[in-house]
Amino acid sequence: MKASLLFVTLLLPGVAAQAQNRLAGQVGDEQRKPLSFANVLLLNAKDSSLVKGAVALETGAFLLENLRPGRYMVAASAVGFRKIYSAAFALNASDGTHQLAPLMAVADAKKLNEVQVSAQKPLFEQQMDRLVINVQSSITSAGSTVLDVLERSPGVTVDRQGGTLSLIGKSGVRVLIDGKISRLPAEALLQMLAGIGASNTEKIELITTPSARFDAEGNAGFINIVLKKNRGDGPNAFGTNGSFDITLGYGFYEKPTGSLTLNHRTKQVNIFGDYSILYDHGWMQLDTYWQTAVQNQLTQLYTTSDRILKRTVHNARAGFDYTPSPKTTIGGLLMGFDNKLRVMATNDSRTTRAGQLIRQVYVVDNEINQWQHLMGNLNLRHTLSTGQEISIDLDYLRYYNTNPHDYVNRYPLPEADRAPLDYLSVRKETPIQSWVAKLDYTWAINTRTKLEAGGKSTFFRLQNNVAVARNQTGRWETDSLLSQNFAFVDDVHAAYAALHRTLSARTKIQAGLRYEYTATDIRSLSDEELVHRRYGNFFPSVFLLRDLSKTSSLQLSYSRRIERPAYNLLAPFVFFADPSTATGGNPLLLPTLIGSLQTVYRFRDSYLLTLNYSRDRNAINRFTLRTNTRENRSVYVPENIRLMQTLSLSFGFPTRLTPSWQLQTNLIGIRAQADAVLDNKAMRVKKWYGSVNVSSTVKLPRAFTAELTGNYQSPFLLGLQYRKAQGYMTVGLQKKLKGEKGTLKGTISDVFWTNRIQTTSGVEALNTVGGWSGIFEPRVVRLTYSRRFGNTGVKASSRRQTASEEERRRVN
Repeated sequence: MKASLLFVTLLLPGVAAQAQNRLAGQVGDEQRKPLSFANVLLLNAKDSSLVKGAVALETGAFLLENLRPGRYMVAASAVGFRKIYSAAFALNASDGTHQLAPLMAVADAKKLNEVQVSAQKPLFEQQMDRLVINVQSSITSAGSTVLDVLERSPGVTVDRQGGTLSLIGKSGVRVLIDGKISRLPAEALLQMLAGIGASNTEKIELITTPSARFDAEGNAGFINIVLKKNRGDGPNAFGTNGSFDITLGYGFYEKPTGSLTLNHRTKQVNIFGDYSILYDHGWMQLDTYWQTAVQNQLTQLYTTSDRILKRTVHNARAGFDYTPSPKTTIGGLLMGFDNKLRVMATNDSRTTRAGQLIRQVYVVDNEINQWQHLMGNLNLRHTLSTGQEISIDLDYLRYYNTNPHDYVNRYPLPEADRAPLDYLSVRKETPIQSWVAKLDYTWAINTRTKLEAGGKSTFFRLQNNVAVARNQTGRWETDSLLSQNFAFVDDVHAAYAALHRTLSARTKIQAGLRYEYTATDIRSLSDEELVHRRYGNFFPSVFLLRDLSKTSSLQLSYSRRIERPAYNLLAPFVFFADPSTATGGNPLLLPTLIGSLQTVYRFRDSYLLTLNYSRDRNAINRFTLRTNTRENRSVYVPENIRLMQTLSLSFGFPTRLTPSWQLQTNLIGIRAQADAVLDNKAMRVKKWYGSVNVSSTVKLPRAFTAELTGNYQSPFLLGLQYRKAQGYMTVGLQKKLKGEKGTLKGTISDVFWTNRIQTTSGVEALNTVGGWSGIFEPRVVRLTYSRRFGNTGVKASSRRQTASEEERRRVN
């Protein structure tokens, strides 16, 4: 503590001198919970005249400085609570810092009964470092999944087949669930997001310039999925409440979902939990192709895959918060999921050379891809003294993935060296464990200055066992070249410090520095060393916010980040999409270092103009096409791009056409340029592109509300891949039922069946081009019934983040 005080004293001259005559205290409610942003008045004890005022911090703490000796009393007030007064006390010059006894405000039941407020959050909210999408404010999100919502979010691109997410034209975005980073492989991450119902999600945060408190990991920033919890405020904040949602959906096949949330609170204990189940019977068509020219002969391969998908997902959470005193909260959380996907794919693959059909194969692929996850967390938060808080988190995470494929390959064209029928079996098992310990310290030095510091250690262990066997002669034989069994170890240790300072009534600054040390090892089962890396990096970040007027502001920010290659990109294994097309790893991949500069101009209160520039050294191109014409095979492998530069300009603004009809429009324009060296040949690809996202909401009579959302994405560049234009429209209608405890919503997604993805990859300079396209089932109709029950005044747990808040990603 002495070291921290010395650091701040040196950094901010005059702080120590000002600390001689000050008053510190805490404002809370009857349940000993902090009364955030309460008004605090210092009064003369003799005549109750005002001496000085302040606003309490979010923790309920307040600090009054530069006080003269005398007798005083303190008054505190907040909306919905009766004003409370302290006992009179004397403040002497020799007292230094006077600690006032905690003030506990009583809820004003009379006032609460007099006023009824009915409001809805806007669909999009721009905050200092993030864009917030309030999912519960969107009718068209009812009955759909988080992945569906992300596909309709401004600046977000979802590649379901490639298993990737991109934000403002950049891949490498990291996904957090309630502030906890997901460490799933990319394809499993999308599978998980497709298993989380939007009805169980409160909001989605798009964070493009994270502060030093966040992990430095992530090329494009973070997407934070905040799950829904019951909330309430009022004098009867004890008891039990909950809510449930039931959805019936149908496209080509059935899609029912359901969720249940419960919350129980006593004076010192809060217990909460939720459970959801999702079943999605779906269809998609996937077409892949590649072509290469060797000695003036063009070899081409086309594959059409008709896929029937059946996904069953169970999600559950249970936790508690125990508050033994106003300064201490102890919490625990247990959560997990079981996500099982069954795919029956029928593929028709044809290879031609110089225009002649040289091979045709019909493939039946029976796949199961099941991910199971369990996470346990213990958390302690304690207020050391006025304005100082310490938080300790311990997490344990476990994942287990099984992914068997059974291929039946039939060759209708006679081939001398191949039987007309053969079989291929792929078995993959991946157990994953991670331990995370985190310490955060916050010191509100005074009303204008706050210091944050902390450290974090992550210990990550993974084993990947891939067994490939072929049956071409009536006997199964192991393919030793493709079968792999390796162990992945990844430890990251970090420390950070950040200072928040209010320079004036209109100007705020935040500066931080983070250091991370990484140790990565990959070894085969025979203890052969494949990857051995040790490196450390500093990651600075700076934010400056200036209020130009009451309705306008300017924000500037800079941050440096890193994207470490995921295990499934480093590991040297091959995974077949069909007998002629596969994806593989690259143990030579280097981490990407990213510098990002952003400015946000807010005017007319909610009009937002954002300019962002990023420069990525050793960016990762996830799918670089490599072909083997002799064996008629293509492999997509990840490789580094020497330099990737992205410039984006976005404009978001609301438009109120009538008192009951409002539009929210988000426009994004992007210029991307990639400079790479492939096979010792330099190449440059660049492109201008943009997207439009519009949400229209109309309030109708009899408690009806209608919503229409549309999205258009022009052709764009993703790494070294080109994606063709795509867009879709979704409509919804909502009816609030009597008593406002129940809601009925109906939606139709992809009304005009335009949700089709077409991607081109490869390098024309190397005579190799490939790509794929995906078509999904259209016009999914959903009907959702939601209802709350119990005491709606019960407050839910305020704790959301845990030690692994940025960890559950690098399984990715």
